[in-house]
Amino acid sequence: MYLHQIVHYDIQLYIMFDMQIFELLVYDLSTNQPIYKIHKSIILLNQLKN
Repeated sequence: MYLHQIVHYDIQLYIMFDMQIFELLVYDLSTNQPIYKIHKSIILLNQLKN
């Protein structure tokens, strides 16, 4: 599993992936609300590529 977090002013970027899942979250820390979210299966992404 890979996890990475970046905080820049009021924005937090959160990236997580392993062999099955890719997830990207962008949070507004001032409201603590997600602004943007991607949650994908790696298997589906690999099928789309072919």
